Amino acid sequence: MKLLKFASLIFGVQLLAQEIDSSSALFSLAEAERSFAKTSVAEGARLAFVNNLADNAILFRPGPVKGKPIWVARKPAPFSLKWEPEFVDIAVSADFGYSTGPSEFGGWQPNAPADQYGYGYFTSIWKKQADGAWKVALDIGIETPKTNGETQFKFLSGADKKGSQKIVAEKDATESLLKRDQEFSAAWSKNSEVSNFFATHARIHRSGKLPTTGMDGVKTALVLVSECKAELAEVASSGDMGYVYGTYRKSDQETGWYLRIWKKTEEWKIVLDLQAPNPPQKK
Repeated sequence: MKLLKFASLIFGVQLLAQEIDSSSALFSLAEAERSFAKTSVAEGARLAFVNNLADNAILFRPGPVKGKPIWVARKPAPFSLKWEPEFVDIAVSADFGYSTGPSEFGGWQPNAPADQYGYGYFTSIWKKQADGAWKVALDIGIETPKTNGETQFKFLSGADKKGSQKIVAEKDATESLLKRDQEFSAAWSKNSEVSNFFATHARIHRSGKLPTTGMDGVKTALVLVSECKAELAEVASSGDMGYVYGTYRKSDQETGWYLRIWKKTEEWKIVLDLQAPNPPQKK
């Protein structure tokens, strides 16, 4: 496995390859994602999801649903689903993190025609369980063009080092995150300047396009103003990482679901902003 040396990313600048601490929680999270993906290829997507989803995991189909019952009830099928993590980050508490990367689906027959394949980017929220195992708590994706070249794993400098954890009140942290998310949505809907809500290395995921990273991607993605309504927010026990999901409506009337992953140092900043549109309504 190519998990000993990765490229590091900080403040939107890619650094030289460095070794990741194989004893770190970041490493174990990346390993969990890769093991999940390998099971899908070797034994099928159904078994992979049944084994790796938390009991209360949320999937988007296109809206949020309880994911595990869907995969438990699903019959094995000749369907190929492959993916690989491109970026992983983790909370100071080391029990909450997220991963994202390219995926490929369909084309289950060897040497299948190119038009049998679809491509996308997944984003998964992972939580460590009482027994120490990582499980997926939320999973959502977008369709994208095919990526060019081999996936290069990235992580923020120092993310594989143990940080000092502060005790936080989870309810208060969740409320502060939700308030921040609502402030961003309100500013965006008024076409106000919102770039200060984003971390400089923020990832932007939009359907039909490969993800972009950094402030140039942020400015491009925010051309179409959206009205957003949050439905759920959750934070790590350390209070430095969390997510919010809900519905959105763009100024061109596109509707769908958004996921924003936030990190906090002095204040909450968006590190990943995703919009997954609803399928067109049939006339």
